[in-house]
Amino acid sequence: MSAPRREQHILYHGTSAETAELIKREGFKPSTSGCLGPGVYVARADKASRFAADSARHGGVSGAVLKLRITFWNAKYVRTDDVSWQSQGFDACRADSTTRSGQPEWCLK
Repeated sequence: MSAPRREQHILYHGTSAETAELIKREGFKPSTSGCLGPGVYVARADKASRFAADSARHGGVSGAVLKLRITFWNAKYVRTDDVSWQSQGFDACRADSTTRSGQPEWCLK
């Protein structure tokens, strides 16, 4: 196993405009579940934009996309769903796809 190394990425979080305002004021509140377990989910701009446009999923009237610079030290890279990464000492997980999406996404501890 290799030593953890610092990684930094620009990624995006799609949500409702209302939730985006709350995040700006109060910070992120990690989800309690998901295909990669609890955490903050981010992805490339195209996927985040599609999520932001899907008001049925995020519960808002209009969507918003937040641009983020994320930094982590010990990421796990998986092909699909994995909820064990946090208990294994990782601080981020990137899936090539999940059972809910055919595109890559990240979950941050």
